[in-house]
Amino acid sequence: MPPHDDTIDGDVYVTPRYLAGTTTIGDPGLEPLRALGWELHHDDLANAYLTAPDRKVRLGYLPEGDDDGLWRINAYRDRFGPPAWGVSFNDECPTEFVTAFTTALAQAYKDGPDHYLAPPDPTDPERAAFAAVAPLINRGWKTQHPRLDVLELQTPDGMAGLECTTGRLDPEKESQ
Repeated sequence: MPPHDDTIDGDVYVTPRYLAGTTTIGDPGLEPLRALGWELHHDDLANAYLTAPDRKVRLGYLPEGDDDGLWRINAYRDRFGPPAWGVSFNDECPTEFVTAFTTALAQAYKDGPDHYLAPPDPTDPERAAFAAVAPLINRGWKTQHPRLDVLELQTPDGMAGLECTTGRLDPEKESQ
């Protein structure tokens, strides 16, 4: 009898998608920004860094980072100042989620700084801070652990979550 072979032959689909985790390669998430000509750099640990031509948006793909923050993306009004906004995706976030974000960021970047640096505006349906999480709430995600300046949502099955800082970013914390 031949030894058992656990090799998967063909595609494997996991549902819901957020349970599948990351693909552990950054290429799909980097591609929308690379297509715009953003500079790619690597360090000696195999981390990858993308920088926008105007140096006001930076992305780090950090598989060898100090914590579970696999993806860190920050945007700056002044390229030498503190971040205007930042986002982090941990090492369990599906690469497709990051790719969807970087695809939207690429379009916003092409549209100009009034788009990718626009502050939330409750009078503008596209820039209302709540607009980003409304689709999740409409699909049954629930608020968790209410805290000042943080909105935390969790899937109905409790297997995935999202945390948003609703107040101002702390420049000291964000630059660490």
